[in-house]
Amino acid sequence: EPSFVDGVLCLVFAGVAFQNLLLFSWFEAETDRRANESSLAVHWGNDPTRRVLNGLAWVVLLLAGLSFALAPDVRPRAVAAVEGAMGAVLFVISCFPAYFARHKSYRWVGDGVFWLPWVLGGTLWTY
Repeated sequence: EPSFVDGVLCLVFAGVAFQNLLLFSWFEAETDRRANESSLAVHWGNDPTRRVLNGLAWVVLLLAGLSFALAPDVRPRAVAAVEGAMGAVLFVISCFPAYFARHKSYRWVGDGVFWLPWVLGGTLWTY
């Protein structure tokens, strides 16, 4: 039966996925505006979208930390650590938009966070 921590970890993953989608929308808002496309970032505007991204990043990090602290054993702790790292990477991208906008590296790194469970899995899941 799923535990409270399992449920929180599912919410954290959903938060990371939404953080990723909103981050891409934020980076592409100007292009979307010019093409008369609709997105959350276009609808909300640049500053409100950035505030939501920052708030979401903190929620993801806090819930991942809470899950890590409450986890009954090493596996959910490992999942919490990986999901926290995923959210942290997306937060770093949003903190340095000029750097990550070059060559659209926000897309490579932003999508790359979903490889972290696999990359880190070989290390964390061997215990």
